[in-house]
Amino acid sequence: MNVYFGIAVSTYNRIDNLKQLLASLEAQSYMHFHISIVDGSSTDGTSEFIYQLKKTDFWRNRLRYINCPPFNCFAAAYKRNLAVKNLPKVCNYLIIFDSDIIIAEDYLAIIADEVIKNFGCILINKVYWLPQLDNYQILNIKNFQDLISLVPHGIPKQVEGTFIGEDLRFQLESNPFNEVDVTRFNGEWCLLCNLVLPISMFNEVGGLDEDMKGYGYEDVEFGRRLEINDYLCKVLPDVYVLHIWHPKKDSIRNYYENQFNLHYVLCKHGVFGQQEELADWAIWWHYEKMRGGMIIKHDDGYYAINRKRSHCLELPNSEWVARLGHDIENIQEDSIKGMRHMGLAKYISTIHSNGGE
Repeated sequence: MNVYFGIAVSTYNRIDNLKQLLASLEAQSYMHFHISIVDGSSTDGTSEFIYQLKKTDFWRNRLRYINCPPFNCFAAAYKRNLAVKNLPKVCNYLIIFDSDIIIAEDYLAIIADEVIKNFGCILINKVYWLPQLDNYQILNIKNFQDLISLVPHGIPKQVEGTFIGEDLRFQLESNPFNEVDVTRFNGEWCLLCNLVLPISMFNEVGGLDEDMKGYGYEDVEFGRRLEINDYLCKVLPDVYVLHIWHPKKDSIRNYYENQFNLHYVLCKHGVFGQQEELADWAIWWHYEKMRGGMIIKHDDGYYAINRKRSHCLELPNSEWVARLGHDIENIQEDSIKGMRHMGLAKYISTIHSNGGE
């Protein structure tokens, strides 16, 4: 069979990172691929750069560029779906990258070989997160393995909003790469940039959920639907993509978008895996009735208790009872001290000001 990759890329004001990604694609030893780039109306010269690039022999019939309106610049699911829709019909396997990814020159060749061996399966590679390097430093390190050697060992940590370190999924599984044979897909392994899957499979599950806000957890939600459909996967423990470090602006907004998307996923799919452990229990929506939350009245105040009865949130006033999906007429009086004595609602928080709306 012929393996023809469709690479869907979303970008916004990351021209230097995008140049790195495109350079690593141009260096591939396996040339059966097309790329579709959706840009959120970047203001850093991205469109001018792409238009010049499309005039070159290598990219002329290989690259499609879509510049979507500015109000969609942070709509990750929308942009990625649009990029997939604009891939040529000849493409039968899908790779989803953001513009901050680089790959080794034999990446597509290795993946193509694995597709033939495991046709119809999802392929999973590792994602390593580079430390703070500027583009000049990356360009001057020609060997991909030398770049990998710069990745800090141990559990990843965030620096200015972006992770650096080894694969994030080692926090979710003791070792997700110990499978040598085809196995059932685990949705918590999904980071999008670590998946290669049939385009038909992407379409069968409906693509990415465009009801999610900004960035965050759209990959986990998509992975959950793949898992529910009982798709099989093959883990490739020696195949890597590298994420280029960059500071994230609007980190407070990004944080609350992430937490709201986590809430959305848990409402849509119920509690699964370790996702609920990532909730910030000082944010009110994690206590909604649809998430298993309850409310008690104590003295003259109202307190929300989470599903596991481990955390408690002091509500500003009685109006929040309905806001969390409860009927104030059915709220029982109880004792916070009594609950804590029973080992419940040990941690009391007040509502984050940024999470109030």
